[in-house]
Amino acid sequence: MEESIENILKKTEKRIEERIKEEKYEQRYLKNLDINEPVSVSDDAFPDASRVRVKDVKAGETAFWSAVYCEADKVEAERAFEHAGDCRAKEVKAGVAFSEAKNCQAEKVVADSAFYGAENCQADEVDADIAFPFAIDCQANKVKAEGVFARAKNCQVNKVEAKFHAFEEAEKFLVKEEIKSGKMGERSRGGVMLGEIKKGEIFPSVILMKDKVKDDPSKVKEFFENEMEKARNKEGNIFDKLSYFNWEGKTLEEGEKKLKERYDGFINVLFNRFKDEYYLAFLSMTETKFKKNFYLMLDNTLKKEGLKDSYFYYLVDDNSKRQEIFEGFFKSEKVEKKSLQELNDYLPKFKETKEHLNLLSLKNWVKLGNLAEFLNFDKKRIDNIKQDIEKVELGKMVENPDEFNNWKTAKKIKQFERLGKRFNTQQLIKEFEKEKEGKINSGIKEYILNSPEKNLDNYLKKIGWKGEENEDIIFAARLHKVLANKGETKNKEVLEKLLKGKNPLDFKENKLWLDEMKDKINAEKWLSHKQKDYVPIGKKDYSVSLEKSRAEQLNEVVRHFKEIGIEINPEIQEIEKIFSEKIKDMPQNIIKDIKNHIQAYKSGLGIEKSALPKKIILETEENPLKIIQMGEKVAGSCLAIRGGHEESAVCNAADINKKIIWAKDEKGEILGGILVGITDEGKLAQFRVFNNNPRLDVESCYKDFISEFAGELKTEITSKGNIKELVGENWYDDRVVKL
Repeated sequence: MEESIENILKKTEKRIEERIKEEKYEQRYLKNLDINEPVSVSDDAFPDASRVRVKDVKAGETAFWSAVYCEADKVEAERAFEHAGDCRAKEVKAGVAFSEAKNCQAEKVVADSAFYGAENCQADEVDADIAFPFAIDCQANKVKAEGVFARAKNCQVNKVEAKFHAFEEAEKFLVKEEIKSGKMGERSRGGVMLGEIKKGEIFPSVILMKDKVKDDPSKVKEFFENEMEKARNKEGNIFDKLSYFNWEGKTLEEGEKKLKERYDGFINVLFNRFKDEYYLAFLSMTETKFKKNFYLMLDNTLKKEGLKDSYFYYLVDDNSKRQEIFEGFFKSEKVEKKSLQELNDYLPKFKETKEHLNLLSLKNWVKLGNLAEFLNFDKKRIDNIKQDIEKVELGKMVENPDEFNNWKTAKKIKQFERLGKRFNTQQLIKEFEKEKEGKINSGIKEYILNSPEKNLDNYLKKIGWKGEENEDIIFAARLHKVLANKGETKNKEVLEKLLKGKNPLDFKENKLWLDEMKDKINAEKWLSHKQKDYVPIGKKDYSVSLEKSRAEQLNEVVRHFKEIGIEINPEIQEIEKIFSEKIKDMPQNIIKDIKNHIQAYKSGLGIEKSALPKKIILETEENPLKIIQMGEKVAGSCLAIRGGHEESAVCNAADINKKIIWAKDEKGEILGGILVGITDEGKLAQFRVFNNNPRLDVESCYKDFISEFAGELKTEITSKGNIKELVGENWYDDRVVKL
């Protein structure tokens, strides 16, 4: 600490002496006291105390802050035992309890946050909103919380009840008796569950030992307790190996032997074939730092050694899909590249962001989400932001606060000097560190919020765009990157050409089609823009209209189930139940489509009772960069980005035999949309109507518009027929319908 800070400490000595006289139990650095009477103070009680024994404590702010070797029966404070070491308490009630404490014990803790970042602590009963996040080597008997043991290491508990998450991203943990949790073990490593699962989703990274081995349950329990003790002592243990492989074997001896063989072979392969940074990276579990080409290179080597699932364990960032990948791999000896790309596409980038920021505001997440595909920001820049702010010292600020005008702490120093007041040294240091942390977070947040835009610029240059950015260009770039990640090579290339200004009529496939259609339709009318205005008509029975819209969503879900051989009733409860049971066995594109329809069903689709528009404008869309946004502009479409069939939007934009007709209000806001196409026989076919507001009778407007359009084309409307793929590929045929 700088000399100026020591001077501040000296200046506060008189104030400390005064407080000792005024408030018997508030002074700092009390030692070797045994107090049998209740203690109640307005702010801090026993900060920095050592070897103090007290019966009941009630403090307005902190109790036993940074204390060591202290004991209490009952403690009530805003913050209790924060940064404490080797302390004991029977009952604690606090906003924050045992945050970053070490070697502490408690019988009962009730808090908003309990044991945050604690090390080697024990508790009998904990009731908190958040319990044991970032904890290390901790133990508990019974824990009840919203979230439990997030990112904890080497922890064990008898009974756990978590509303949302238990052991999220945790490493090496043991649940001995019972678990109730919304989700358990998401993105965790080396977790073991011995007892009963009452409820919740358990991820494949958690080894469920109940009924897995024939040994006596008490023997299994003792075995894993001993292994957890080894983990806490930093000795070799079974949990290390379970971070790499699942348990195999009907007895403890057999399972331990198989794990050892596979682990030793795995490490041997890495050490001999892929030394240095790769070897160290695997051992330190930093799975997000690997590149795909290394995985693919490693794959063949590991397979030769009979280690089939090892690299997939690291490759799959979303643990909910890990078991699915394992099973598919064992059956086919391979996993399609498309699956690997999907697994490493979107979510990991958000995970990296959260590691740096912990939590962004909803507003910032929305802003970030708009450019989520371009989140490949520079981690080195983030580290530089941290280092620059961490270099600022309180001592220099005290010496010359005018140099730090943008710091609240500097303003407080100047204010105290101006008024001739004494500093509360510890409080000043605490506030300074808090402000420093806030500046680091805000600096990183600002950088991350700006970096997607810079990354977007770079991406656009990479694919050859040189003009000004606008909403259409940004959406097209996002779609282009999603298609690239999905391996949709043809449609990606087509979109790239459209981005650079190529017109659908420039593609030879479209020219050939027009030549085929010259005697079947009026091609000039088909290529020209058509628009017609309608007087808005509200549906007579809105509730019936809403139910009809919802029924359409359910019927689409039923159809998707039928595609994979499952008969189901169009009822939301049954759909959600069967969907949750069968999701592991369903193709990814159908999963996404069903999720979209369920979301659209639950949204109510325009249930708000705002004024109806003054007019409805139906018009054809000729701009391909507008057409690719159809899935984004209408509710419940699988053509939206990450909707499951986003590649089909490129076909609609590039293929000349397909056309989008928007429904808009007088302000240009999208009310709905429909895709129409020309069949091989030259007839006009239409697909389902997307209506963003079921209070409006958009369907009648479309019926009139399409009937008139067919007359202009000198053709007729059909409810069947084939519509070709021309320029794009993998076009999603959503079935021709009759209006």
